[in-house]
Amino acid sequence: LWIKTARRGKVLDSLSGSIRVGDSLIEDSNFAYLDHAFTWETAFPGVFAEGGFDVAHVHMGVVSPFAWDMAGVTTRLGLPTALTWHCVLDRAARPLGPVVRRWVERGAVLSAVSGFAARGVRTAAKGAPVAVLPNGIDPSLWRAATPPREATTLTRPVRVVTASRLALRKRVGALLSVAARAHERLGPGALTLEVFGEGSLRPWLEARTRALGLEEVVRLPGRVSRAELAAAWAGADVYLSPTRLEAFGIAALEARTAGLPVIARGDSGVREVVTDGVSGLLAADDAGLADALVRLVADVSLRARLAQHNRTTPPAQTWARVVEQVAAEYRRAGA
Repeated sequence: LWIKTARRGKVLDSLSGSIRVGDSLIEDSNFAYLDHAFTWETAFPGVFAEGGFDVAHVHMGVVSPFAWDMAGVTTRLGLPTALTWHCVLDRAARPLGPVVRRWVERGAVLSAVSGFAARGVRTAAKGAPVAVLPNGIDPSLWRAATPPREATTLTRPVRVVTASRLALRKRVGALLSVAARAHERLGPGALTLEVFGEGSLRPWLEARTRALGLEEVVRLPGRVSRAELAAAWAGADVYLSPTRLEAFGIAALEARTAGLPVIARGDSGVREVVTDGVSGLLAADDAGLADALVRLVADVSLRARLAQHNRTTPPAQTWARVVEQVAAEYRRAGA
């Protein structure tokens, strides 16, 4: 966020004196881990000499103990506090409600990275206003330096890609099932699927790939750098996302920015970065994902139209826009 405030001719403020390492909840060195006791007034004397911090921005998750502690500390101090949720609360919304409402009563303002995620926060807060404060990306990092592959031939397999942590929550098992259904309907040689990322489910996914007879279809390249991922997207045709409890879907947004048509479920946060029939295809369930994949693999003109739109139309979630929204949220908090 700091670097994205840069403007031509303006010198960026130095952060060298603003970054500290310590346990911000424990001041007594007898109890702090590795002598990391931390006193805000001692760490930032200049700030407190001028009246203290203007605002606290806490990035929340269901299991984020430091974030939860920080929200309690800043709201008790009466510091203007903005709380942004980066997760889907789902069934946790009601149990967490009393704590969230206590923060609101102390003056905190709430936001989430998507309207989809905001629903759960709104349930927890019992109707308190919840703004949408999306994640941001730099489109230049995902624009291909070389021309993308043209969707003009059926003589080669359509290259389908995804980037995901190999974990149950990301529904990578469902990903393989969708690919298997599409492969069965389209026949050998129609598509390949590359799953970028690592996680504890890799051995299971490798075994499942063999069980489904997809050894010639599915590849698991592992974790790669952002530059390598951008290069992979430049040589791909379609991005497939099977997730449901996805608050935002930044990987899908990056793929869409790189020019890939995105196939995703419409009951996830990805729906806010993909417009059905314009930048990709949204499905109601896994069967619909398989239908959409078959459709995009078989329909060259549709694939080309969606890709052309994505290559020529920047997404709404650029840093330039997000920085303005963040500043507005700080003002709403009272900064």
